[in-house]
Amino acid sequence: MRNIFKLTLTVVILMIASTSFLEAQSWKKNLKKLAETATSSSTNSGGDFASSQDALIMQTSAALATLSEAQYYVALAQGNQELAEQLKNISDALKGGDNSDIKGHVNTINKAAKAQKEIINKKEKMSDEAKKYYQSSLIPFFTSAALTVKLKEPAEQFVKGAINEIKSIRNPLELGKLKKTLATGIFVGKNIPSLIKNILGTTGDLMSYSKDNGLDVSKAKSIELWYEIW
Repeated sequence: MRNIFKLTLTVVILMIASTSFLEAQSWKKNLKKLAETATSSSTNSGGDFASSQDALIMQTSAALATLSEAQYYVALAQGNQELAEQLKNISDALKGGDNSDIKGHVNTINKAAKAQKEIINKKEKMSDEAKKYYQSSLIPFFTSAALTVKLKEPAEQFVKGAINEIKSIRNPLELGKLKKTLATGIFVGKNIPSLIKNILGTTGDLMSYSKDNGLDVSKAKSIELWYEIW
């Protein structure tokens, strides 16, 4: 429980910097629910996995809403209006509570991270307009990176527990129903590690690129330090 408390408190601190107190409390409640359910999954019945899945999807959606907002600004900075519109729609949908296409959003965000990283690594001099958009991306990018990293352990625990539960079912009808029920959570949980890898790779390059072009990285860097301290 001590580790869960530290993890939860860190996320709340980060969320308070960018959202309201009530939203931060909601994040804290659901991340705690996710961590506790995932940790105890080996002794719980299959019914608890649906609850854990809901918490996982909700927390992932919150992190992706912030990340897609950051990627939206990067897309504008890089002159990719079509991608910017896609990412803006994703951010708006997730912030509005619509996570019905969470699988598609994860795929789009992962692809965008790779494509944007390639352009950032070219290290071309930023135009004045690009600087404005890159500057706007820094806080949401580093915030979402910290939030997503915090999901790694509970997501892995959820996937492991859910798969073990599925393997334990002998009744074909119950097996098919459980597979369908947990499919989205397992997909999201399995993709979080690659999402973290892509985000962290991009944030490091973005930080270096921003410094080289004279942007103010102090606030973004403080978010990174909060994560390292905790």
